[in-house]
Amino acid sequence: MENWFPDIFADVKNFSPIEREYIYVSELNTHELQSGINSTRDYQTLLINPELIEHIKPDEINQTSDSSVRPAYDENYEYEGESTVFVTRVEGLDKVKPLVISWESANNITFQIDPYFLLTYGLTPRLTETNINWDDLSKPQMDVVQSIPKSVYDFPIYSKSYVKIRKDYLQDYLMLKKKTLIQVYCETRILPLNTELEGLLGQNRFFEKTTKFSHFRINKISENEIFTEVTGFRQIKLGNNIPFSKWDRKEKAHYWSGYKDKITRLNAKHWDYVYVSDEVLGKYEQDENYSVCPETGGVSYKNQWSVTRCNRIGRNHIEIELFKLYEGTPNEVISYWNKYQVDKSKIDETKENIAERSKKLVFSYLRFGELLATILNDNFGLKLSSQDLIKINRKDLNYYAWYNNASIKPITHHLAHTLSKDAFLVRQKKLHLFLVENLVEKELRNILKNIIRVDLDNFKKSPSEQFRSIKLLNLILNYIRISNETGLDLKNDSGEINSRLVNDYEEMELMKLLEALNILRQLDSHQEGSNSVQKLIKAFKSLGIDSNEITGNYLTACEKIYDKLYIGLRNTSNSLNEK
Repeated sequence: MENWFPDIFADVKNFSPIEREYIYVSELNTHELQSGINSTRDYQTLLINPELIEHIKPDEINQTSDSSVRPAYDENYEYEGESTVFVTRVEGLDKVKPLVISWESANNITFQIDPYFLLTYGLTPRLTETNINWDDLSKPQMDVVQSIPKSVYDFPIYSKSYVKIRKDYLQDYLMLKKKTLIQVYCETRILPLNTELEGLLGQNRFFEKTTKFSHFRINKISENEIFTEVTGFRQIKLGNNIPFSKWDRKEKAHYWSGYKDKITRLNAKHWDYVYVSDEVLGKYEQDENYSVCPETGGVSYKNQWSVTRCNRIGRNHIEIELFKLYEGTPNEVISYWNKYQVDKSKIDETKENIAERSKKLVFSYLRFGELLATILNDNFGLKLSSQDLIKINRKDLNYYAWYNNASIKPITHHLAHTLSKDAFLVRQKKLHLFLVENLVEKELRNILKNIIRVDLDNFKKSPSEQFRSIKLLNLILNYIRISNETGLDLKNDSGEINSRLVNDYEEMELMKLLEALNILRQLDSHQEGSNSVQKLIKAFKSLGIDSNEITGNYLTACEKIYDKLYIGLRNTSNSLNEK
């Protein structure tokens, strides 16, 4: 029987190294069977000439690598390091270079993917807490190779180690190398005596059988302990196409709105423009490997390619020069942008885009922080900056580009043309992060308690009430407001201002907006019930939004919130500037 397997190794017979888009090319691991018994799995992947497969003898296979570590010096010997696997006493199978080389040191076994495979695709290493992964940054395709590169032996257990490769890359490599893929393996386990083992052993203490693909050894080491082992090989067929390395001479061409002929690199011209929805940016905004310029809609990927010479047009579209789009940009990138094309006649160029709204909001917030710091510095001899109060400053925003700040970047991301409630609420969380969580509570509290000497207990509705950033800021702004309205000096008339503050405390307009944002931040699109609905309506009312006007698309509501927050900050800054 060519593929005979005893039931004790049924799991080995059915084992597949393929897991979705990956194939495990090496593994050393002591794993637990369903019965609770430990079993050690050890296999290697080899690339061999196809005609050699028929010569493989399973009973001769040694799946472990013979690696030339720690050589001894000999004046007549030139050392050449190698790592090979013995398969069969046949030329071409007696010293096969594995796809994963390995070596031992004490009780540590190290596994390393063949560096020539890594070189072929220009893969770059990336360390995680447990793994060494290799990425193809030219695409990008992350995790082309994933590995736990070391197994530690602690009798009788081998800790788990493995190397797995994306199937498409390995298939491409096989086609380049003109090789066939096989795996040689060994599985060992000690089992209690059972009916099947009794039948195989009979009156003997040893059983051995070789089939076309496997070799079985069973050895009775005590009355109820049976050592069992299977070695063998399996051929892995991944296909005959060439996923990456085939030179495609045919130029990709695309139809673009406004152009009769298909556009290729040959006829893409300067000063010819096409238009796409800014939803094209979604893929790039969520991936830190790409750089997106929200003001233009341009995208770049490391030093590999870029889509530049762009302009945001109207509310949510991008204008691109054809020549720059086709100049050095991969075909798959051009095809991706082509999917988002629109006819220029359908674009309303009069409305603001999200980048313009974000920029106004950011710099109005910055101006507010700068003015507040200046007032406190001039009156109390402090040395505060906007960074101390709201965690942003003009120098960094100008030097690093205003949209590259970690808390700012998410609010510049495009808004879906049909914005769901879920996406709307996520954006409110991002706005809250920028405007509220950037308020430095510790500094605001210090200003109130130690600089203008406000007694917070006078404003608590209950002894347990906690004053956080918004309420602290509101008190400071009220303090300054009373000074502006009465002419009282911020420093010298502190006692009188505080006395009036107790009776003339109000929620400033900006605070109402931030409190509404705070309510939205706490809502979840999956929450149901009248309480959630009432909170949403209350927040919308504070923001000047009629909830009845929203019919499934929250885009306009989201844009209005940007505008309301900008106006609130601008007006507050203007009132501060009166001082």
